[in-house]
Amino acid sequence: MRKRAVMIFTCKNKILLIKRRKGILDYYCLPGGTVEANESAVATITREIKEELGHVVCTQTDADMVFYLNAKNIGEESFYFHTEVPNMFEPKLGENSPEYAKISDTYLFDPLWLPIADMRYLHILPVEIKKWMLTLYFEQGIIIIPPLNTASLDHFL
Repeated sequence: MRKRAVMIFTCKNKILLIKRRKGILDYYCLPGGTVEANESAVATITREIKEELGHVVCTQTDADMVFYLNAKNIGEESFYFHTEVPNMFEPKLGENSPEYAKISDTYLFDPLWLPIADMRYLHILPVEIKKWMLTLYFEQGIIIIPPLNTASLDHFL
């Protein structure tokens, strides 16, 4: 089963998302990547954040694991970490990142800070993490419209 490690960066009611395009599919996702052989999820986050955002993070002290997703249907296990940063850093895809060489009209990788409240209108993948984040940010009072149940929440997916 493939393992992934993902980081949720927030700062002053904003969230760092990556706007992606793969062929005709446009969506947003969180920064992170595949856990390589003999690598921990924490080491993966450190490596991927440097590659994808040009930012250094030490997850042992800077972040907590907040969500675990076992998507057996696609053979993927994901570990989600969260950190609230005091200041928004300028995310910049590293030139040594595997994603950098793929950029084209049909392949986009654009990290950017967006208001957390806008998440409900964005196509964020995977859907399970979007549901979890919408519920969390509603409970924290950041998103006004309540996800009362799965049916009402699906309106925003």
